[in-house]
Amino acid sequence: MWTAFAAGVVLLAPATPPYGPVDASVPGPHLRSEPLDDRCLRSWVLPADAPRAPEVVPPFEDDRLHQSWLRHTGAAFPGKAETVITLTGDSRRTVRLLSVEVTVTGRSAPLDGPVVSPGDCPASPPPLAPVIAVDLDDLPLGRAVSAAPHAGVDLPRDVAPGESLTLRLSGSTRRHVCDWTATLRWWDGTGTRKRTIDHRGRPFRVTAPVAETGEAAR
Repeated sequence: MWTAFAAGVVLLAPATPPYGPVDASVPGPHLRSEPLDDRCLRSWVLPADAPRAPEVVPPFEDDRLHQSWLRHTGAAFPGKAETVITLTGDSRRTVRLLSVEVTVTGRSAPLDGPVVSPGDCPASPPPLAPVIAVDLDDLPLGRAVSAAPHAGVDLPRDVAPGESLTLRLSGSTRRHVCDWTATLRWWDGTGTRKRTIDHRGRPFRVTAPVAETGEAAR
């Protein structure tokens, strides 16, 4: 078992529970992932030579602007990058989350540029959900590693008809910049499906917190 993994159940502000009724307007079964990158909540760390570094995270009217900003600045989440994964059944059959694997696709020295702060706007807290917390620092580069079993998030996990399962997947680093993706396999009642989880079409990018690299955050 990889000792680089640690996991637990983190309780946040009350919100959507891990299990709950499915929105009848959304057909199932299906699996979806929503990165926790709300500009009202999350700061970013930039490379020292990043072009046009703003003082706050810019507003993203659509994903294309978001991805363009990430591509041109090389920004990274400080400390950890997270996404909320929801597996939804339908009214007729049980679905099953089979496995979660994490792949570190890149590793380099931590960023030492400025920290840009969240915007001044209302934000919704992330859902209350079990967390699969992955320490990326010691994982092999370019090879998928199972993120289970973990206390409280043992897999496989069944989802009963008419319900959903919500988990938070969190990848963290204390020493590097790490780019990472995840692969989920699930049974939809008729066959096995596989889904790559990333940051809106790009790997999640996370850097050691600025304070831990010896640089002063602004």
